[in-house]
Amino acid sequence: MGKRGIFSHIESSAISNLQALKNELFLKEGSIHTLKLTEEDGIVIPEKEKEQGFHTKHVVIIGHNENEYYGCVLIQSTPNRNIHSLETIKKDFHPIAKKDYPFIKTSCDPSYVDGGQIFTFSKDRITAGNNCRGILTESDLNAVISKVKNSERIEPADLVEYGLLEGC
Repeated sequence: MGKRGIFSHIESSAISNLQALKNELFLKEGSIHTLKLTEEDGIVIPEKEKEQGFHTKHVVIIGHNENEYYGCVLIQSTPNRNIHSLETIKKDFHPIAKKDYPFIKTSCDPSYVDGGQIFTFSKDRITAGNNCRGILTESDLNAVISKVKNSERIEPADLVEYGLLEGC
């Protein structure tokens, strides 16, 4: 007689329902995920990580479309002042602290959510790694969404795409 798992007595429909609930929570607006991003995703890979071909980043889901694609913004350890002006940083970046988000490294506290660029990822890509790190507090999520909606770096069509702005 083989080993039985601790969940072997649960019906498969119940397991499917639990998986669907888990996915729903993982894909909620404000949920934070760790993804391996490549240059194809539209980022610049740091020189020290070029050989591996990806850069691990935290992303925050801010919306989705009917095709199960999710609009996400990146969490940066610090805004790059070589790319962004101080005014842009003040307008588009929202600080988040280690006390609220334990995954933030002490050396990167606070980190910043960049509300000036939306990245698109499929449902499968977000859930495949099972790398949900938590969820933004309601006040942080509201501040990030406000920055996204008011950013001069984001096209209105992208806001409509992910349900952040009503279509015309």
